[in-house]
Amino acid sequence: MMNRRLAAQAALLSLCAVRAAPARAQDFPSRTVTLILPYPPGGGADVIARALAEGLQQRLQQAVIVEHRPGASGIVGTQAVANAPADGHTVLITVTQAALTNQFLFDKLPYDTRRDFAFISEVVAAPLVLVVNAEHPARTPQQLLDWAAQQRDTVSYGSWGAGSYPHMVGAYLARQRQLEFVHVPYRGEAPMLQELAAARLSFALASVASVKPLIAAGKLRALALMGRQRHAALPELPTFAETGMVDEELRAEGWLGLMVPAATPAPVVQRLEREVQAVARQPELQARFAPLGFRVVGSSGAEFRQHYEQDLPVLQRLVKVSGARVN
Repeated sequence: MMNRRLAAQAALLSLCAVRAAPARAQDFPSRTVTLILPYPPGGGADVIARALAEGLQQRLQQAVIVEHRPGASGIVGTQAVANAPADGHTVLITVTQAALTNQFLFDKLPYDTRRDFAFISEVVAAPLVLVVNAEHPARTPQQLLDWAAQQRDTVSYGSWGAGSYPHMVGAYLARQRQLEFVHVPYRGEAPMLQELAAARLSFALASVASVKPLIAAGKLRALALMGRQRHAALPELPTFAETGMVDEELRAEGWLGLMVPAATPAPVVQRLEREVQAVARQPELQARFAPLGFRVVGSSGAEFRQHYEQDLPVLQRLVKVSGARVN
């Protein structure tokens, strides 16, 4: 009787040990992997998500789908992943706004990005371009600010909403140079750039993909690029730093990256990291993203987290200067 009881206990302990054993990379994935994008279909983030899903599906030999969970400036979808099982089968594909800026725009969030997520990879960066009407006298950012200081009339700039990068950077330029700008929010880049092309705005900051055709058509002039390096789509355009404006706030750029719940086993996180980097290195993917204004990064998880930590105080300062609040 005693031997049977000891045998039963040993079997139970063995089963528990198997269940408690850390997940192995070769066991993952065992079912469909879902990339949750906390924004509606359409736009650059959606294009990237679907391209990544296609590449990951080939490498993981398992179905990979994109699921849209829009709502509350990205909060709904982000929270869904934070609360999902930490097994690597639910992945957040997110952008700067949802993962970083929201914590300074909202009084309280149902998640803490640094605590609740493991970082997989920063896939692409999305720098903004400072543009003016083609007839504007300014040829550099400093000339634009000098021109603004001499104006008696209203100096206005556009954005696609309170708390957006263009809103915050415009407010920062005004504060740092002790100028007064009027912020004009629009429902997207297209109407904003139409107003700028018609000279009803003084300047704007917009994506490479949106401004490039208008520059080529002779309707807009680009003055400088945000970020730390030039963009292949506009190779002649200098960065702000190259024009002499070296503020960290003008070197920031939007990004899109992948994260999973923080408790996801390390081997699964590492497998996802390797596969995402491999997909990002594919020349056809890089060629596909460049015309959309994205610069492929394909960083490691550690590099992504480091970049996040570097951006955090910069975005906090930008939000404070802009006075933007969403609540």
